[in-house]
Amino acid sequence: EIWARLPPPCQGALSGLVKGPVKQRWVSLEDVGAAAACALADPDQYAAQTVGLAGDELSGDEMAAQLGALRKEPCTYRVAWLMRLFLYFLAGTIYDERVTFLEQGGYGPHDPAPLQRIAETYPAEFKREGPIAGALTFHRWCLRFQLNGPLPARSGFGYNLLWALGVLGAVIAVAAWALPAALWEELQRRWAFYLFCGCVLLWGVNKARQLLAR
Repeated sequence: EIWARLPPPCQGALSGLVKGPVKQRWVSLEDVGAAAACALADPDQYAAQTVGLAGDELSGDEMAAQLGALRKEPCTYRVAWLMRLFLYFLAGTIYDERVTFLEQGGYGPHDPAPLQRIAETYPAEFKREGPIAGALTFHRWCLRFQLNGPLPARSGFGYNLLWALGVLGAVIAVAAWALPAALWEELQRRWAFYLFCGCVLLWGVNKARQLLAR
């Protein structure tokens, strides 16, 4: 799902890779498939036409405002700077696609109305009922995944990384103080292996913490 690219929302905050005012097109992958099925089922209506598909065209600031209105609490958008720097230095192609391209104008303005009309004309193909019936907008996506309910207090790549580094630093400090000198020297000789084991353990603990927070 396209909105899964966003880091998981937390209480009072929504984060993303691009700056807050930058507009982005959003469309559910399910809706792309449903629209294609509609075109195949009614070839006379859509033959030799180009139909733009977008469920929503929103900036990060606008999505945060919608999420805050849904939850009836203040919500702000913030840039995930640590993840952004990580992509810039280690995954330049992904950075160009998800940051540079969008902040330089992206695909330009787009009207979500065509997809909404298709969903209204062929509701059975979109297989949604109640408040989320029709093409999936950001508001309907929030309702679908119950983002109006409890959310974790904090989340995100940067927060989790700092949390893991803090715990790892505390473990190393305790080990240096409490372990016998011979064992500590052994740990120093094979530090890469034990660091890997520690990172795996911290990842598991952090995942468990996130599940409990939900």
